[in-house]
Parts: sequence; C-alpha cells; structure tokens
Amino acid sequence: MLQRITSTTCCPTGPLSLETVGEIQLLIAVFFFSFSFVFQRQAMLNGMDPIVYNVYRYVISTIVLMAMKYVFKIEAQSESDESKASAKEDQQRKGEEETKRDYIKNMIFFGAILGCTNFGGSVFQQMGLVTVTAGKTGFITGMYVVFVPIFEHFLPQFHSSLTLASWIAALTSLVGLYLLSGCAEQETCFGGAIKEGEVLVFISMLFWVVSIMASDVGSKKLEVITLQMVDFQVTTVFTIILAMIYVPHKFDMGELLDNWVYVVVVGFSEAFAFTLSTMGQIYSTPSRAAILYSLEAVVCAILSFFCLNEELSWIEIIGATLMTVAAFISNSTGEDGDDESIDVESPTSLTADNTTTDNLSSDRLGDRSSHGLLSPDAKSKVYGSIELGRK
Repeated sequence: MLQRITSTTCCPTGPLSLETVGEIQLLIAVFFFSFSFVFQRQAMLNGMDPIVYNVYRYVISTIVLMAMKYVFKIEAQSESDESKASAKEDQQRKGEEETKRDYIKNMIFFGAILGCTNFGGSVFQQMGLVTVTAGKTGFITGMYVVFVPIFEHFLPQFHSSLTLASWIAALTSLVGLYLLSGCAEQETCFGGAIKEGEVLVFISMLFWVVSIMASDVGSKKLEVITLQMVDFQVTTVFTIILAMIYVPHKFDMGELLDNWVYVVVVGFSEAFAFTLSTMGQIYSTPSRAAILYSLEAVVCAILSFFCLNEELSWIEIIGATLMTVAAFISNSTGEDGDDESIDVESPTSLTADNTTTDNLSSDRLGDRSSHGLLSPDAKSKVYGSIELGRK
C-alpha cells in the first residue's frame, strides 16, 4: 500500500504555518547532520580511509532510501499552489504522457546535480575531517550562509538583491574563519596556519551551496524520497569509482567490523537528514534555509565537546562567534524587500502517476515580500525558478 507523507506529516501544523513546520524539519535535519559529524570524525580518528568510509556510508544511505521507496512504499511530497498550477498547465498543454516524460527528466536532472554536489562536498569534507576537528569543520561549513545570498543574486532564477549588509556579512565571516583556523595565533598565516584540511572543508562548503540552491528548486517540483534516492545512487556510484581508482587496497573487512557503528549510524542519519532538509526547503527560501543549516556549527561544537573532548581556544571561540554573527547579518538582508517567499495554505500529495489528487484551489499566491504579498513580477520569478531543468 502506497503511503504518502507531506511536509506536515512528521510535524502536524495545528496553529503553525507551513513555513514554520518546514523550519522545524530543517532543524531536525541539522541535528542529524551534526550528530553524524561526530561519528565521521571518530571513524577518521580510528584510521579509516575517508573515501572508503564514504563508500560504506552511502551504500547504507542508498539502501535505506530504496527500502523507504520500494519496501515501505513511502512518498513525500508537498507542492505549493504555483507549483500545482504549473503542473496542471503543463498537463493540459502537453498531455499526460509528455508531462510524465518531463517529470522523469527533471528527476534525473536534479538527482544528478544533487548527487554530484553531494559527492564532491562529502569527499572534500571527509578528507578535511582527517586533520580538522568536527567542531571546526562544522563552523567552516556554516559559511555557506554567507555565500548562498551571493549565489542567489547572480542566478536569474532567484533574482535576489545583494546589499551592503551581504558584503559586511561576507567580510565578517572571513575574519571569523581567520580566527577560527588558528591563523591569528601563528607568527605567519599562509605559511601553514590555514592548513590543507581547512581548505578542503572550505571547498566542500561551496559544493553544499550549490546543493542548497538545487534542492530549493527541485523540492518544489519533485517527490522527495525518489529525488533523494537518485541523489544517493549517483553519489554512491561516483564514490565507488573513485575508491576503485585510488584506494582499492584499503578495503579492509576487519577495519569495517571495528567501525561498523560509525558507518551504519551515519548512513541512516544522512538518509533521514537529507530527506527532511529537502522537505523543509519546500516552504523556505535558500537564504532562510541556510541560516538554519548554519546552526549545525553550534550543535557540532557542543557534541564535539561532550563526545570527543574537543575544545576551542578563546581566539577560536571569538572567530566562531563572528561567523555566527555574519550568518544573522547575511540572513537579515532580505527583510527589507527581496525575501520572496510563498504563502502556502495546504499541502498537496501526488497520485502514483504524479497528478494532483485534490482540486486546484483558488490562487492563494498573494502579493508578498518577506511579510507582505508577492507582486505580479515576483510571481513570474517564482514560476521561472521552478522551470529550471525543463529545457
């Protein structure tokens, strides 16, 4: 029997708005991500090769998602009104068969993008975790809260304005990274204080920025469980190929048995975390999602302190604080005008052939800025953003 869940299934709305429910789901995902950081770090401390470790964890995640899809018959989808209108318009204009083909193309397109960014981000991050503490990795990764608004500005699908506050946030975050890296406590900075591991984690952060942007568009068009399953299938295949090329000799069954807990826990955690985060982004803008993701840094530091006995110096704490302040400065830039969000009143599920089960309601997409209604121009921007990947 097919089970369908919406963004409100695990967090019933009641008096809460769907945006609030989406943010709760993002926060739960943040906890899962942070929790997995600690286990990843412990596996690296035990000497596991990062690429081999990624093979194991992604195989587990893929199996979990495939079980959710094919064994438990779970689907997760909640589309906003403008997405429903677009789907109905496509079906009327193109016909059911062509609409299905477009849906499959979009699924492959976004699944491939998410798989590639997941692969790149996880490989660089895992290699960085060999020498960088879990808490510091979480803080550096949290810099995407500054870069997401910048990406939004330059991508025509989002039409976000880049204000002076965005640049202030970027500079503040860079100063924070300088202090957090321990650079300020060294006589020379680029002579070795900013280490290779920290550079690798920074590169991984850029992959996560692209992942956030792609998830924002894909989550509003596609069934989430299937999207994440394709994502992890692509990631797993690329990771296995990489391992077979560079580290085929490092697959050790004894080492796997010694670290199986760290593999299984992370595999399950990330399957649920990526699914929840994608569902949460249905009703959030990329910038709003990014600031919630940045709280991963705080959770990472707390968990690392209690679980791994990792500590930060006062200088590094100041750097971490500056990065957190930069996160809030960056997210506040949309409050005065261009934080275009979608006012959604009720979730919608899809039938097995991807057509909507409930009647298309009246146009609830009003004119909103961050607190008001979307203008006609903003509506066209939203419709334009969800068409990415069709052509």
